[in-house]
Amino acid sequence: AAKRGLISLMTSRLYAYKNEVANLVSGADIKIIYQNKDIDPNKNILQERTKDVLKYAGALAGVKTLPISSLYRPPEKQGATMAENWHSGNRIHYGPAGTQVNSVYVDDARKHPGSKPGFVSDERFRTQTKAAMVKKCKELCEAGQVVSRHCWDYAKVQAVDISSKQLKVEFKYSEDTLIRLGQVFLMLKQQGVLKNYIAPDGLGSPGAKTGEPAFHIEVWISGSGAAINLPLAKEDPAAMSPTDADQVADMANPNFMSIPALDAVFTKDSVARGREG
Repeated sequence: AAKRGLISLMTSRLYAYKNEVANLVSGADIKIIYQNKDIDPNKNILQERTKDVLKYAGALAGVKTLPISSLYRPPEKQGATMAENWHSGNRIHYGPAGTQVNSVYVDDARKHPGSKPGFVSDERFRTQTKAAMVKKCKELCEAGQVVSRHCWDYAKVQAVDISSKQLKVEFKYSEDTLIRLGQVFLMLKQQGVLKNYIAPDGLGSPGAKTGEPAFHIEVWISGSGAAINLPLAKEDPAAMSPTDADQVADMANPNFMSIPALDAVFTKDSVARGREG
């Protein structure tokens, strides 16, 4: 009895919990990283709600590292990014306001064509075209128009890009895993957790034709979507606190509080079994 620790058992306390399916997903092992330090230099842009959504999606899809390639961009940075993308041939299409910014490049290439059709020269891009696109972007944003979701007030809706290329090349995730991550994001959009989701260009078979270089999600921070609770466990669901218990039962029994008392029970039981044989 002493070796088996039965005295401790007989003086222990049992906690009873509701027999419910919790369907909790632990995001504790999911790591969120940035492609470069300029994305969130002061670590104050990425919202807690967005972190929970990313960890939940990563846990469901089996993706343990999520590399963020873009968050909020002020108008100057957004205009410069659009200019660099357009000049490099990565021609991402936007809504009406964003199209106006891209049209600055298109018009300039028509009036001052470079060596390649549809492009201005590198020199003109550096000295004129890029600055004109940044100026146009600032004007539209100041007028309250949405050039890009990345320019939005991230306290309301936060736009995030997750690099599909880095997931595949650096972290060696398979195409099937990336498709599964996309399916999770799509599910979250359908549930109202995300305002929008755009798959990376070429994902799946046949490949998605989006022109988007990353997994682009828009997370509701405030508003209807923010009220939806994610079944996310920040720690192991099994490690529940005793204060969460519905019932408590003490095992204390005055007849089994000493080793001799327990030995007597086991001796009697052993003799009884011997007689049965």
